[in-house]
Amino acid sequence: MDKLLILDFGGQTTQLIGRRVRDLGVYTEIYPADTEITDDLLQGTRGLILSGSPYSVNDPAPPWPHPSVFECGVPVLGICFGTQILMKHFGGDITSLPTREYGRATIRIRSARAPIFEQVEDGFASWMSHGDSISTLGNGFETIAESENGIPAVVYNAERNFYGLQFHPEVSHCEYGTRLLENFAVKICGAEKSWNMDRYIEDTLTALRERVGRRKVLLLISGGVDSTVVAGLLLKALPPEHIHLLHIDTGLMRKNESEEVIRDLEQLGASHIHFVDASDEFLEQLRGVDDPEKKREIIGDLFITLMERELALFGCERCLFGPGNSIYRPDRVGKGCG
Repeated sequence: MDKLLILDFGGQTTQLIGRRVRDLGVYTEIYPADTEITDDLLQGTRGLILSGSPYSVNDPAPPWPHPSVFECGVPVLGICFGTQILMKHFGGDITSLPTREYGRATIRIRSARAPIFEQVEDGFASWMSHGDSISTLGNGFETIAESENGIPAVVYNAERNFYGLQFHPEVSHCEYGTRLLENFAVKICGAEKSWNMDRYIEDTLTALRERVGRRKVLLLISGGVDSTVVAGLLLKALPPEHIHLLHIDTGLMRKNESEEVIRDLEQLGASHIHFVDASDEFLEQLRGVDDPEKKREIIGDLFITLMERELALFGCERCLFGPGNSIYRPDRVGKGCG
């Protein structure tokens, strides 16, 4: 299946970029900013997108892509900070200009024949959110659209098939934003619109069956969206008797929340639900602790300690372990978990 890779530089809308492209029917995967683009990762990959960021490329140590990004041989689209990375890498300059662009800005197209502008009208309203701007283009790039302030808004390197948008096409305030993303993903990258949620679920279920086999799975489940979705997928993919769901009441739950969690799991078809009321233990260890990070550490450690204790009680010593939620600490997976 064709896909686009999105490198996340910490922008608030990185997930939204992925959602917009998937809505077009093109699968996306999001990776950390410095991910090396290996041959394995390139399998099925038709293009890369570099996200926005709260950083400046002129900061002492901004997040930066692996050099393989610039030599991987597929089209690349930079968005806001991602565009400035392309400029900086290829010898351009990014500076804080007197006119900073935030909010709506009219875009004037210089080169309507550029494929990214197919079915996009001149003078469309973009959505800007940047303090730094392009003062000197990177080598091999040309400006194919400007903002109303005469600042480069869309840049293009024809030889490498690299594009940069200084604005955010993924937000709803940007006219033709979806069209620009579709032009990049489908017209420029050549990705097929072969992805949908039903196919994703089926692929996920198949992968789970292959990964787990006949082994049992222990899932720590809070009852939130993340862990409940994981539980639902496991219960669809595997025999219910192979799934052990451990719900621990920390004493920090909403009123009657644990009862609701158990009821929801029963409705999903769970047959092995293990409930532990550990509210006294959690509250005692948290007593007098003010630092939020220290609290997270205490909660995560105690979850793993309780999990190890419960393993011995219901005979799941060789279970695969599923944390279900980022609150649990994967650096402390219990002994005996496969």
